[in-house]
Amino acid sequence: MPPLLSAWDDDGNWGRIALGLAGWDLDAHWLFPLYYRDSSENTFLTPIFGRFGDGDRYWATPLVGTHSILNGTTGSWFFPLWDFRYKGDTYDHNILLLGGAERTDANHSSAWFWPLFHDLSDTGVAKLLAEMDSPSAPDRSFFYLLDLNPVNAPATKIPCYDSDHAAEGTSILLGLGGSRHDVRLNPSTVRFGRDFPPPDADGPFAHFLRPPDAAATNAVARYLAEDESWFFPLWDDECRRGVMFDIASGEKRLDAKLETFSALCFLYDWRRESIPEESHDYVRRRVLWRLYHYERLNGDESTDIFPAITWDRRKDGYRKASFLWRFFRYEHDPAKGTSLDILFLPIRRPAAP
Repeated sequence: MPPLLSAWDDDGNWGRIALGLAGWDLDAHWLFPLYYRDSSENTFLTPIFGRFGDGDRYWATPLVGTHSILNGTTGSWFFPLWDFRYKGDTYDHNILLLGGAERTDANHSSAWFWPLFHDLSDTGVAKLLAEMDSPSAPDRSFFYLLDLNPVNAPATKIPCYDSDHAAEGTSILLGLGGSRHDVRLNPSTVRFGRDFPPPDADGPFAHFLRPPDAAATNAVARYLAEDESWFFPLWDDECRRGVMFDIASGEKRLDAKLETFSALCFLYDWRRESIPEESHDYVRRRVLWRLYHYERLNGDESTDIFPAITWDRRKDGYRKASFLWRFFRYEHDPAKGTSLDILFLPIRRPAAP
């Protein structure tokens, strides 16, 4: 007689009375608002007392209660002020439904209060960074990858570290500002952004970003670290560093670094690439893109000030300065000689060979 009464019986029976305010099924029965009982879930609830889950209990009101010790968890709640849970060295705290803190294991923890901040901590970041800074290959367990040479040569065993990854960071004001730290050992996938496009085949970071599928790659330990801090629109500071160790010899093969910084969006930006092992050192500074533009590559410098001034200098002795193209132009080339233009007129030219 719906909606007042309905019933069914099929291996386990169930029934509803008065729009579901009372009823029963195979494991549970209830009479709202007096009680609810479910034997399969170890649950018994009333307006003044209740037990549910692994033994969590409340008294007088469901707004206040304690967490059970049956599964090793302790704690209490007072809705909506707090909900605290402890289990061994881990915990899970919630405050005012907006904030809290959590520790999932010995290495990972977090804290937040919406919308002010969200912080993630990972002790593995410091460990991997220390390994990158070590002068020789870190003392890590490794396995041997069997390399089957297709040219009828004997198979060789290649030492290879397993992959590892750690990340932590902080964001404030819904991501308006913050910082992040990400470190990977033998990365198989990476995040590419505006300043870090996918690597060229011969690019300085190609060694670190390729999947470890070639014998020459598997024989090395490749570390890739990314650090960033920002507060929009004031600044954005990012650094990517790659370190490569030869596992067999323990020698550090490569230590490459790429750094970028921008202030007030495109008002000012700075970039540096440093690879000492390949004698590569590049710096660029810009104001309003081309209003002021400075570049230096391994000691060779170039400066442009829009719209009229240029200045170039190289380590081999080459010099060039100009204003409004040939309104004033001075150029000295050690191999060719000196040129001078004033008021667009050629004043001096190198002697003919």
